[in-house]
Amino acid sequence: MKKIIAMLLTLALMLCGVSAFAEAPAGEVILSPDGILSIQAPSASWHALSVADAWFAIGNETDTITINHLSNGEALPASMVANDRYGAVYQANFSTPNEVFCVMGRAVREEDLETLIQAIGSIKILKKNTKAAASVNDPFAGTGYSLRPINRVYTCTSDPLILRTSWTYQSAEAGRLQYGQAVMVNGAVTRNGEDIGWYQLQFNNGIVYGPSQYFSPASANSGTGAAGAGVPTGGTSSSNTQIQQQSEAAASQPFMVYPMAGGAVTIWRQANGQYVDGNGRTYTQTPKGLYVCDQTEVTYSADPNYWTQQQSEEAASQAFTVYPMAGGEVRIQRQNGQYVDDYGRTYTQTPKGLYVCDQTNVTYSADPNYWAQQQEEDELEQHARDLGDDTPDDVQNEEDELEQHARDLGDDKPDDVQNEEDELEQHAQDLGDDEPSHD
Repeated sequence: MKKIIAMLLTLALMLCGVSAFAEAPAGEVILSPDGILSIQAPSASWHALSVADAWFAIGNETDTITINHLSNGEALPASMVANDRYGAVYQANFSTPNEVFCVMGRAVREEDLETLIQAIGSIKILKKNTKAAASVNDPFAGTGYSLRPINRVYTCTSDPLILRTSWTYQSAEAGRLQYGQAVMVNGAVTRNGEDIGWYQLQFNNGIVYGPSQYFSPASANSGTGAAGAGVPTGGTSSSNTQIQQQSEAAASQPFMVYPMAGGAVTIWRQANGQYVDGNGRTYTQTPKGLYVCDQTEVTYSADPNYWTQQQSEEAASQAFTVYPMAGGEVRIQRQNGQYVDDYGRTYTQTPKGLYVCDQTNVTYSADPNYWAQQQEEDELEQHARDLGDDTPDDVQNEEDELEQHARDLGDDKPDDVQNEEDELEQHAQDLGDDEPSHD
């Protein structure tokens, strides 16, 4: 009986348009590195990705889910909200006593939020506690950074080199090294296994940090210097080395980058080619002098006027409608200076906002009223030509009659007038002549 009731309930839910079970992701199950966890992809188009700033990632052509594997005690990534690039963002954290998995899903379309939630909800931790919790005495605890051991004497290749209390240029000065001075390098500062361009050093019985591009391994015959007891120093520099160091120093100078929303951020290029800001966030260089902050997905430009120009270019590249004289309409847009329609046909721009389709030689106007106005202008122009030309035939006939009449008035008198005058003259002759006979 219970089974029958359950079946009837399920059928009723289906008839009402409600699924009796939560919809599961449709893609394949993908394993993280070392099989630590698994996630079922939202659809068959999703696959594993290689993302520089993520431990593990899956995605398709537009959307991604990234996962970072941190020790318990490390600083968690900054939160992110939907923006003009991603319409939906979903974040979650999974933890064991020693580790944290930080998950972030990004989708271009807001309606795909439910898909992200379902996929992230399918995550299973297959191997727990594969990381050790961060020690409270660890200088990298809670920072998201770690140390790759080196434990070797290096010499300074800059003169002088300012040392810092931490691994950013904004940190306080902790001392200076001269060219050729030797120092013990404990290790390279890393984030997600990648060097960020800073060494941890032993200096004056303390821990300091210096840019790694200004150090090289000490030679076996190096002398002893002031870096510390028994630490060798010495060495000379060739002119080529000095030129190279000057070039690297210039390349590592801080510069400003600007996001579309305004403001500015100072970043540096480090020895490993990465760009970082004062908060340790990394930036990926892209074409056109752009930099994407890995933690925020915000794009910055080294040109403060870039966004104004970009908005102008984007406005100019928006699709618009053009109209032929015969009626109808076509949508075209500017691409690389050319105008093309949805069928790939190109259009050549001409004066007066006209566009000629190269494949048909039909002329189009961006003004839907152009052809009616043009027809009216043509009629007015023809009328103007008529007025300025020879007089029309009916007017000409009337003028010819008037001219003939004028000639008649100035000419010999008409026949009936002439006959009357002849009669009067004859009559006068009769009166002055011999009297008429009375026969």
